[in-house]
Amino acid sequence: MSFVFQLGLYDANGLPIHIPRANFSERIYDILVCVILAIAGVFLLLFGYIQIIICTAMNYARMQEARYYETSDIGEEGVALQQ
Repeated sequence: MSFVFQLGLYDANGLPIHIPRANFSERIYDILVCVILAIAGVFLLLFGYIQIIICTAMNYARMQEARYYETSDIGEEGVALQQ
């Protein structure tokens, strides 16, 4: 028993969709939905990568700031520059 999907760029026989002139408006809708979903997925992936880069940069800046404002080892209540 073969299980064939009717959604996407393939017909019921598993062959690529051939778009005849008679039902062009129905078939082009299926293709456009797949293309739009693919483009949306690419943009979401790029947004995720940009978000990872921004979070990494912010975490690095926070670590540098915490290192700059550490108290000194001799117990002074001032700011000790770490070099």
